[in-house]
Amino acid sequence: MICHYSGFFRAAISWPHNLPITPEDSTIRLPFDSPDTFSRILSYCHHRTFVVTWNENPLHHLSYDDLIDLYSTALALDMPLIQNTTTDLFAQKIRGLRTLPDRWSIESLWRKSPPGIPLRALLIDLVVRCLSTTIKNTAPPFGILLLEAIVRHQRPCFYDTRIRDKRVWNPSERKKHEEG
Repeated sequence: MICHYSGFFRAAISWPHNLPITPEDSTIRLPFDSPDTFSRILSYCHHRTFVVTWNENPLHHLSYDDLIDLYSTALALDMPLIQNTTTDLFAQKIRGLRTLPDRWSIESLWRKSPPGIPLRALLIDLVVRCLSTTIKNTAPPFGILLLEAIVRHQRPCFYDTRIRDKRVWNPSERKKHEEG
């Protein structure tokens, strides 16, 4: 089941091996430490949810650190379905709780992921937008900020043209105001 979803395991069982595995090794070392993370991935492969019981909400059951571990493991095992689901849960958790992850979770994300991944970009946009609106004291509703960040990552060309169109149609930016 997991070989179906993971490019890492498909490469490990294919011949010739694409991974640095010696013939003396009887096991494949997984690129993570926590067995709990792997059991959640197995649970997702079987039940399409990261929690074991049907009546638990994954937003309340999983912390930001758990979601970051799941994402980094799915990234290492080349499992885009789990990466997308984890990113969706991360955004839903931020929107539902209306709080950003703490400093340690953000540092954990930076240590465990390469630059340019969607989860990092989503978090950067949310932090920058929330801080900039907090400093200016003109904060729009948080759901709008989250929706704009998600739309920007799903369709970056559409978002950039929307900003350009706003700048073209906003005449106050182009006018020079006379003093006096």
